[in-house]
Amino acid sequence: MVGWMKGNWGSAEAFLGNGFGTVTACGEDIVSWSLADCASGGACEIGIRTVPNYRRRGLAAATAAANVELALSMGFDVVGWHCPQENVGSIRTAEKVGFELERAYEGYYARMD
Repeated sequence: MVGWMKGNWGSAEAFLGNGFGTVTACGEDIVSWSLADCASGGACEIGIRTVPNYRRRGLAAATAAANVELALSMGFDVVGWHCPQENVGSIRTAEKVGFELERAYEGYYARMD
């Protein structure tokens, strides 16, 4: 989770100051989390992760739905979700939460050392 914060916000501190998210716990373990990937003005993007052993139980949809609710309560007008077309699990979770496909697009990754 901290890696996600750093990757999208530059640091955990930047996320904690400007981002938001929700988690689902089992005992003391966080098993699913939905965090803001970015936010600008009245729009934000969220993502979702669930620990492999806890998938296919509805936890991702419940966690993401709670995060959408949180975003709206914080004043965001637009909450977005994006994922690669081959990530069928993410697409199905987004649909369960109420998202609709806006458009398909090509994604490219670049790595520089």
